[in-house]
Amino acid sequence: ARRLEETVQKVGFSPDALVIDHGSDLFSGARLFCENHPGTKLKYDVCHKVACELKKRLNKNPLWERMTLGATQTKKALSLSKFAKFAPPQQRSKARYMNLDSLVKWGCTMLTQYVTLPKEVQSKVAWLISLKGEIYKWQEWVQIGQETRDVIRREGFYDGVDVVLMDKLIERGLTTEESEEFAEALIDYVHFEGEGIPKDNRLVGTTEVLEGLFGGYKRMVGENRMSLNGLGRLILCMSSRIGEFSEELVNQAMTSVRCKDVGAWLDQAFGKVDKR
Repeated sequence: ARRLEETVQKVGFSPDALVIDHGSDLFSGARLFCENHPGTKLKYDVCHKVACELKKRLNKNPLWERMTLGATQTKKALSLSKFAKFAPPQQRSKARYMNLDSLVKWGCTMLTQYVTLPKEVQSKVAWLISLKGEIYKWQEWVQIGQETRDVIRREGFYDGVDVVLMDKLIERGLTTEESEEFAEALIDYVHFEGEGIPKDNRLVGTTEVLEGLFGGYKRMVGENRMSLNGLGRLILCMSSRIGEFSEELVNQAMTSVRCKDVGAWLDQAFGKVDKR
């Protein structure tokens, strides 16, 4: 909460919304900030909400544990063989419910192509057959989550966006009661987050653009240097992640922008610093 107050003092205004996941530290601090700034709305990031709803359902299903364990064993069996291309994707230990799409997609592909797979591969993935009904149900859940994320990415939060999502899901069609319940939970969430917000003043519903930007920056500078040096001059590399570059544009920049021009811009943007 103090950090947010410091940021408001620097930029000179309070934000229309804070878009966060519901980690206890972030949620508590952001809620406290919003209590002191009634004009700021607190919004639950759509990607984290979808992942949490999936986690809640899959954690109660012992067949999901069989799926993840079987995929781990199959990856070990196939990765160093000539059939490595059939191996399942690497499962992440962190935020894995935000990345289960690829695992479910692999399972569906193996089931669809099973009769044409090499015999050696068939023997390694035969365990998927007993999970066929569940895997196709999970695929439907993944699609529901994708549709929800896509709607909020495009539309943001506003009063009535839940109707847009509902129409999309009805058009898609759902095949199980569990899928319908999952869809209803996400529609209710979208309704709650958008309630009372005019369509012409809609709010952002996801932080994934910023998270992806910082992720790209970390990869460019290296995790160790990032942790030791903090955000240094290479922060300017982030612009390369969000623009469209051509050879002509780079050539123009290199021939027309002088070092002292960049220095003047840095002083204007960040204040004068000791350049020694």
